[in-house]
Amino acid sequence: MSARPSSLPGSARRLRRQLRQQFLEAGVDASRPGFYDQPAFRHRVRQDPTLWQAYARYVFALEPSAAYLQRARLAIYRTAAFIHTELVADGRPGRCLEAATLLSRLLERQGIWNVVVAGAYQAGLPSGHRLNFGPLSTNERVGFTAHTWVYAPPFAVVDVSLQQQPLPGWALRQLPPVLLQEEGEPGVLQGPEFFSAAGQRLFEQRHGRPPTVEDVVTLAPEIGVALDLFPPLTFQHEQVEFLYIPLTPRVLDGAFDETTTFRLNGKAPVTLQRQFLAQSGHSLAHS
Repeated sequence: MSARPSSLPGSARRLRRQLRQQFLEAGVDASRPGFYDQPAFRHRVRQDPTLWQAYARYVFALEPSAAYLQRARLAIYRTAAFIHTELVADGRPGRCLEAATLLSRLLERQGIWNVVVAGAYQAGLPSGHRLNFGPLSTNERVGFTAHTWVYAPPFAVVDVSLQQQPLPGWALRQLPPVLLQEEGEPGVLQGPEFFSAAGQRLFEQRHGRPPTVEDVVTLAPEIGVALDLFPPLTFQHEQVEFLYIPLTPRVLDGAFDETTTFRLNGKAPVTLQRQFLAQSGHSLAHS
């Protein structure tokens, strides 16, 4: 299975045409990455928040050329390495949203299609332990922010923050510092992967059994909707079995050059962009 969730090219093309028409009717030019920054998009999305899902589905349905994929692969490798270095220097655990967002924006500046994805992930470690990062916690409410990564063809998963999570050192050492995964298989869901460890313990204490997918959809119907839009992906990387479950796109609120909310290693996005430019020795294409 490739980075594009649908294995039916005709279906992807039809979806892309439908979404492009939807954007056109909203006065939005969908020809370049990051078009959600356009005033027309921002105005319409305040009235219809599902437009964020439409943007993500549009990116998921892309069928890039071989030449584009070759260029994108190199840009993604280079940019992911840069963000990971800054993330390690930052030193704070749990900064997956900041790292993924800044990675996404730098890729857009290079003309690379991508979308920041929030959801759940599970890792089966070589030691036999299983890590669950799910959005359902002790209060059994969904926040969609258990973990955040980037979808950027040809990569189905670009994750630069696996080793910067609030986990014991023995677990972190079994995870890759940067994960760039192109291929995978449709993920098989059971239920516990949607819960944090504390959330699963609480559920089992209350119900006397592990949670099922039906329980998850009952607790959080929006998860059922998300699963229909963004299919989960499972794959093995080295000796770790991964399951990534996209639930919702996450987008930085405000222009990249103006925001002061997101900082990494004490640096604002515009500072990181200048630093990346200086290190990579080329100019970025503005989207």
